[in-house]
Amino acid sequence: MQKRETVNHMLKGYVPPDSTIYMFVQQYNQLQSDLESKESFEESRSKEKSRVLSKGVPIEEHAAKVYTRAMFEKFGEIIFESGSYVVDEKEKGKAYVARHIRSDRRETWSQVEFEVMIRAEDGTVVCECGLGEHMGMPWTCLL
Repeated sequence: MQKRETVNHMLKGYVPPDSTIYMFVQQYNQLQSDLESKESFEESRSKEKSRVLSKGVPIEEHAAKVYTRAMFEKFGEIIFESGSYVVDEKEKGKAYVARHIRSDRRETWSQVEFEVMIRAEDGTVVCECGLGEHMGMPWTCLL
């Protein structure tokens, strides 16, 4: 559902609501061309510019190799923010609780404690916040 809404939003920027099929196809092709151009630019920028490893942890070195420049920068922010969590073992090797150390200073609506599970079947680490799966990269409570 969310992908469809994103596509609709992008199309609205290119295709006027009362356009003909011919105009729709032209504008759709222009949208595709612009997206490919943007993607190529990001890829070339990622290859050209060397990454600055500021955290000094092995996972950061790996991230520098596999993520685009923009995703690597986001990952750096996530690593930094993950330092605000303490982890308690709930069930040895299976379940943990990640708790924000400044929970008293967080917004009242903000969740400050997350259950993190390790799936027995494949060893995948999953957090109840769901941001790891949504964002496609480890999130603060998982690191």
